[in-house]
Amino acid sequence: MHIAEDPQKTNIGLRAELNRELYYQDLTRFVDKPSPKVIIDKTPMMGASIKYLEKLMPQKRYIFSIRHPYDVVLSNYKQIYNQTIEMVAFNTIYESCVLYDFVMRTWFDVFPGQDERVHYVVYDELVNDFDRVVHGALEFLDVEWSKEVSDFAKSSANRAVRTPSYTKVRQGLGIGVQSTRKNYDFLFDDKCRALLDPWVERHGYDE
Repeated sequence: MHIAEDPQKTNIGLRAELNRELYYQDLTRFVDKPSPKVIIDKTPMMGASIKYLEKLMPQKRYIFSIRHPYDVVLSNYKQIYNQTIEMVAFNTIYESCVLYDFVMRTWFDVFPGQDERVHYVVYDELVNDFDRVVHGALEFLDVEWSKEVSDFAKSSANRAVRTPSYTKVRQGLGIGVQSTRKNYDFLFDDKCRALLDPWVERHGYDE
């Protein structure tokens, strides 16, 4: 059966197959190496669609980064994004908190505990113990360590800047964990704290 034969969009299996094909076709547009062993789709907002992705591609594996919720919200709030339907949420602190809470609840509804398809990377540990944390991520991906991993800042300098994070990557790792949340504490009202504080506790932060 062809997709054209399903004008009412009732054949879920056929639609899923088409969406998978379209996803991988689009993904390969950004691959500049012949026969890559691993392709990483670094699209953080895809976490909001994990319930759909889990059904669409149940064999897919994920690296999930955890950072202090307040720092995540602040980092995104201070960026200037193209005004897509997702990015407009970062125009206000409260809506940023709402989106953060939604993504976290959605993700942990699908993966409530440890899962062999998910590798968690804690930002604080990455900054302070880079080699160990990255070795763990590479092992999860079945990718060997190379010198370019340690020299990621130099390697990124040869690439075109496509996202706000690229500028940060080129600066390399800072000394210790850099946090500005306490300097902007006044931005978070009780409604924001009600959304973020449960995740502060869930992720193991003291405050």
